[in-house]
Amino acid sequence: MLKFEIEILDKNSIDNAIKRMYKLQNRIYEIQRRFIKRSLEWIRDRANELLKERVYNFPNTANVKDGWKIIEISKDIWQLVNENPLAGYIEFGVGLKGKLSQHKAASDVNYQYDVNNHGESGWNWYNEDLGVGMKGFTGYKGKSFLYDSFFEYQYNDINEMLLEELLKEGKLI
Repeated sequence: MLKFEIEILDKNSIDNAIKRMYKLQNRIYEIQRRFIKRSLEWIRDRANELLKERVYNFPNTANVKDGWKIIEISKDIWQLVNENPLAGYIEFGVGLKGKLSQHKAASDVNYQYDVNNHGESGWNWYNEDLGVGMKGFTGYKGKSFLYDSFFEYQYNDINEMLLEELLKEGKLI
């Protein structure tokens, strides 16, 4: 822990302590920014690990892992975004199979399953780039990779571990 010794009757001593406190304040602000960014990187990296585990049959089909962006919205607000248009389908699932095993956050974000009402008959599709297709496709169960990585971060005290690492790096503890 940092200590400040002040000679109460010495103006220079007080001025130096104030300068040190401003420097400390700036270091803490920088650690806060790094903490937010490092936290989002941890969530992103863990989401990619979960994605790889959960789509093991087709690990690079949609290349969702390449779609992440960490964006600084304003001074203290950051955002983790996946720009791959298929990421939401893989996270939440699609069709009847997705609907039967709904994602925990589906209703919160008003996510809709089986929007074309294919139901049990499913639909036919073919992807020319991959050379794969399916008849009677009834959907896909969501993989919940981002949601689960966030809750793992929050409830396994990853945030505390990352903050402690940054405080040690900044020589504040």
